[in-house]
Amino acid sequence: MRISLPRRGGASGERARSLLDVAPVAIVELDSTGVVREWNHAAEALVGWAAAEVLGRPLPESILGREPRIPELIARILGGDDRPVLKLRCRHRQGRLIEVEAHSALTRDGDGRPRGAVMVLTDMTEQRRTERKLRYQALHDALTHLPNRVALLNRLAETLDAAPLRGRRTGLLMIDLDRFKEVNDTLGHACGDQLLAQIGPRLLSVAVRDNDMIARLSGDEFAILLPGLDRVEDATAIAERVLAALHTPFPLEDTIVDIGASIGIAVGPEHGDDPDTLMRNADTAMYEAKETSSGVTLYHPRTEERAQARFGMLGQLRRALDRRELVVHYQPKVDITTEQACGTEALVRWQHPSRGLLPPVEFIPVAETSGLIGRLTNYVLDAALGQARAWLDAGARLPVSVNLSARSLDDLTLPQQVRAMLARHGVPPELLCLEITETAVMHDPDSALVVLGELSTAGVELSLDDFGTGYSSMSYLQRLPVTELKIDRSFITGLHGSSANDVLVRSTIELGHGLNLRVVAEGVEDAETVAALRELGCDVVQGYYYARPMPPEEFDLWQRARRLASSRQVG
Repeated sequence: MRISLPRRGGASGERARSLLDVAPVAIVELDSTGVVREWNHAAEALVGWAAAEVLGRPLPESILGREPRIPELIARILGGDDRPVLKLRCRHRQGRLIEVEAHSALTRDGDGRPRGAVMVLTDMTEQRRTERKLRYQALHDALTHLPNRVALLNRLAETLDAAPLRGRRTGLLMIDLDRFKEVNDTLGHACGDQLLAQIGPRLLSVAVRDNDMIARLSGDEFAILLPGLDRVEDATAIAERVLAALHTPFPLEDTIVDIGASIGIAVGPEHGDDPDTLMRNADTAMYEAKETSSGVTLYHPRTEERAQARFGMLGQLRRALDRRELVVHYQPKVDITTEQACGTEALVRWQHPSRGLLPPVEFIPVAETSGLIGRLTNYVLDAALGQARAWLDAGARLPVSVNLSARSLDDLTLPQQVRAMLARHGVPPELLCLEITETAVMHDPDSALVVLGELSTAGVELSLDDFGTGYSSMSYLQRLPVTELKIDRSFITGLHGSSANDVLVRSTIELGHGLNLRVVAEGVEDAETVAALRELGCDVVQGYYYARPMPPEEFDLWQRARRLASSRQVG
């Protein structure tokens, strides 16, 4: 484009000045040396310099700094470049920066000779600010202000591309917070948000290096990119620091909460040389860490094989629940004085269509780490209460025990669900005993106390299982509304041949009786152990010496045979 502006002065010049001054955009004309020839009112408003201060003078350096682009622009225009566009950062006379888009064209004098360049300047400051804000929002998490998944993937791709050239490795940590759901459920989502907002600053201050990237992927899942590693072991060392930082209590409003984390590590190029592979393998390692409660797990091909097997097992288990392939067997709890069943424990089995009857160790861990444990627990509770109702209808008032996992104690709706099941089956609450482990209670003692307190108020019996294998629960034992203490089988096996076990079991029985609790010994496999427990004052025994877990019909036959044998002995 070629523009011919009239010379200043004369009627035509004044008309041109008037037109320039009413234009809504800044218009500036420079001669070939950068001297200002035209400067309208919009230009004055844009940069704060009046026309009288700049006309006939070189463009003030304070407007554009020392950028050499104006002479270059004029040279390009004179060389035939049509309507070049520049993005400039100008400075207002008062000091603030202005982002400007300059559309330029060649000007000629009345004789048609090139005279310089005219620039139409548009203030793009707000638009650029909006664009930067939108770009920031697209790449950052709104709550924590950490980079998001998109930003992590972009940086990870760049880092993986550059790493081989520098002979360095790239590490990736995938982090899943433990017990975050409990914070939301017990303290509310506002406290949950406060906790999430503290993760980034906590890790930046004590765990990661300056060039590492912390990102929030979703919910309570975070990732850390570790560029420039020398060794795979360096990633593990950083992961251990991260784990320690996350195990330090977090202040939330008027309380302090303890959480943990499960961290999976993948290092490129050993565990993948593209973003998708590295993230998938780090994620696989994280799930392995969660399942094994190891805290930190480094990816290994075997980890993926186990993950695939676990994923396959999970799908099969869901279908098994839908098809009711799970069956409940019952193991008697025997009164040590009468030698008769005083209760029974419900133990789930999986009647697998191709592998036969599977014990719980084959599928319970998968259920616990996948969130399917709640559905599985309800399945067993429903079956056990249905059986208790059947025994009641047959004239047998036989309490039934069902095991709860740590995740069950996290569910604040559990008491309501149990009350509803008891009502549906018409079973008195005292005929249901829920067994909890010491470790499950210590997972979150305060939350467990709330759930267990409501269950106890509903009339349900509570048993502390595997006693002696957990940690730090003695201070909570008096507060727990339990009615039964079960001594772990590891202390019962070989009891009559070990003075150490004798002392431990005797102390536990005395402790239980001192707290007015019924004491049960599990894992009893011979008559000598029964005799030793009887001498120590144990109340109830359970184990293969009396019976293995059995289907309901076999349990009924066992109980009738037991009673018949007892009546013959009396006769």
